[in-house]
Amino acid sequence: MSSTEASHERPRLSQIKVELTRLFKEQVEFFRKRSLGELAPIEQIRVSEKRTKADKAQRQADQLEKKASRRPAQTRKKKPTREKFSQAVLGRSGS
Repeated sequence: MSSTEASHERPRLSQIKVELTRLFKEQVEFFRKRSLGELAPIEQIRVSEKRTKADKAQRQADQLEKKASRRPAQTRKKKPTREKFSQAVLGRSGS
């Protein structure tokens, strides 16, 4: 490595040293707070729980029930049978 390359590396190395020092100080502070109990207990930190298949099925059932309660019940229209259709046609033509 030539002297010019070394002179270009010094500022970069200096920046890396400053960053590593800052990170080290952050870690020291974190562990100091943890040892003093100043950090939030793990129970208070919301951690997503792994959902089981039963949980998933229950959520889906709840969602379907909720949807059903928002919508009125759908009733199927009965298709007219041939007899009713012919009665309607004959009834109209006879009058």
